[in-house]
Amino acid sequence: MLARLFTKRVLVAVIVAFAFGAAMATGAPSAGAITDEDQHFIDFVEQLDIPTNSPEETIQVGREICNNVAAGQVEPARTVRGMVSTLTGKGLEKGQAVELIRAAVGTYCPQYTAIVGR
Repeated sequence: MLARLFTKRVLVAVIVAFAFGAAMATGAPSAGAITDEDQHFIDFVEQLDIPTNSPEETIQVGREICNNVAAGQVEPARTVRGMVSTLTGKGLEKGQAVELIRAAVGTYCPQYTAIVGR
């Protein structure tokens, strides 16, 4: 169990590092006040029992998922399968990975809901 928890934390750290780099490159605003939208996503991630290090980290993960979906619109099925595979390979259960992706899209980029399903 401890190894699994460690693996999940590593997953989150890797995603956040990538998201932070992308945010710095695009000039995205730094973390500020947590919005109602952000809190909704944070609550959902907690319900999925996915450990994170901070609310800001959770928000960054959600937004990075949307960036990946947006970038993968040409081959959406492959993109979603790739994200699920990456997340499960880092320790999440398949159901957690799918629900994390759906929650991020539903919260931060609902225009892509048809790509990831409901």
